Amino acid sequence: LQVITAMGNIPGIPTGDSQRSFDMRLKTWDLRRRGCRVVFMTATPIMNTLGEVYVFQTYLQDDVLKEHGIAEFDSWASVFAETEMLFEMAPDGSGFRMNTRLCRFVNAPELFSFWYRFTFSRSKKQLSLPAPKFVTGKPIPVAVPASQALKRYSQECANRADAIRSGSVEPWQDNMLKVVSDGRKAALDPRMVGLPKPQVGKIEVMCDYLATLYHQYSDVKATQLVYCELGTPRHRTATTVE
Repeated sequence: LQVITAMGNIPGIPTGDSQRSFDMRLKTWDLRRRGCRVVFMTATPIMNTLGEVYVFQTYLQDDVLKEHGIAEFDSWASVFAETEMLFEMAPDGSGFRMNTRLCRFVNAPELFSFWYRFTFSRSKKQLSLPAPKFVTGKPIPVAVPASQALKRYSQECANRADAIRSGSVEPWQDNMLKVVSDGRKAALDPRMVGLPKPQVGKIEVMCDYLATLYHQYSDVKATQLVYCELGTPRHRTATTVE
């Protein structure tokens, strides 16, 4: 949902402008105005930014926000949120930087008092939801060294990001979203950005690991689930790895 603000492009402020969200805002506002009830159900009410709390309150508690004079985002943020200078990795992966983010709640008891007027939460433990257990009790990280070609490409991504920040290229020529997307593709498999096949790649390591587990647990017909949303065929529902 689009948020009108005079705070600029500070990270942590919602930047969406979805027609679908605006349509839902109009419908929920009209239903509540006529005395009807609206119920939202989600497992991730706050996932990316503090401002998502304000968005949910706008959908379901706008009358309360107006009553307290904080219906506009900037007014709400001045009461319940503040910025902080953080040390974080640059989007292009070239290093670290100091960045100002809207990332800290203030007056939390008062905010939670508003929040719990219209929310009802239950934890996974309270719902007794079944979940598989890790064989070792924790995830097993598998490190794959970067090839020299990938390291050079990462530096190229960093140079592209510098050019974008300096304004020496037009957005239609190159932009940060494209740089980050290219970096993700290269990190998964350099061939996705035209680089040569590495001697040791993530895909090969993963397939070897899957094959090992397949043979190790073949007697019990174990099932493996592989999640990879990048570089997968869109027109196929399943892929068999042999």
